[in-house]
Amino acid sequence: ESFLGRIMGAGVTGDDASDISVEGVAAYEEATGHNSVVAGGYRVLVEHLADLVDVELSAPVSDVRHSDSGVTVIAGDRATEAGWAVVTVPLGVLKVGSIRFTPELPGEHLGAVSRLKMKSLEKVVFTFDERFWADDLLQIALLDDEDGFVWVHDFSAHSGLPTLVGYYNPAIATRDTEKDAGAVFASLLAEMFEDVPPPRNVATTSWRSDPYSLGSYSFIPIGGSAADMEILAKPVGPRVLLAGEHTFPSFYGTVQAAWLSGYRSAQTIIEHHAS
Repeated sequence: ESFLGRIMGAGVTGDDASDISVEGVAAYEEATGHNSVVAGGYRVLVEHLADLVDVELSAPVSDVRHSDSGVTVIAGDRATEAGWAVVTVPLGVLKVGSIRFTPELPGEHLGAVSRLKMKSLEKVVFTFDERFWADDLLQIALLDDEDGFVWVHDFSAHSGLPTLVGYYNPAIATRDTEKDAGAVFASLLAEMFEDVPPPRNVATTSWRSDPYSLGSYSFIPIGGSAADMEILAKPVGPRVLLAGEHTFPSFYGTVQAAWLSGYRSAQTIIEHHAS
């Protein structure tokens, strides 16, 4: 029970399994196909899409002002006017209210934002000069009662070098793993394998502290429901839409949910202008 709870809690919510809504899990549809890794990483996909539009970097948005005639987006001292706004910030950003909406978000949207949760599944990536684990050992599930690590994946085929990725869930760790998650991961590897060499490179994620994410993905906790994500899929106003994985209950927490929600928003705008 502890093992399954930790795997479920880390994989589905990034939180403690005791906070998972069974109704919320039931809303999730099983997708066809398999999990895949984008060759070259997601940066390749993002850069390809960025070639098609004008992107303003280093310009955090503070205000979205909207009316029947259009929207004005405020970023620093710059105001950009447009016919529509599709707001794709993560649920964590919506929850802290760092972007002001004028008029403010409808009451049903605010209620849905408050009921849903944004938690964190973090990663530690170790790259080595030489492989020290078996060729057919591609994934390890850990029954770890202290440090919050739950999986180790072999990503060598994707990186081109011997690479292990440790997934850990800070919410279930009983000691402060985040102080030095890399050192904890190294100690776990040392317990499982003999003669573990020092890693060539180390990288860690920090989604929980990133002000533009404040977590890695959304989930439906006890007290929330798939209906809350359906509410967030509704227009905020006549010219403002929300998009992101937290607005797509069939596949929340996934890249396909984010992608499909953006496609849905584009369709809404196209249909409006076609009518």
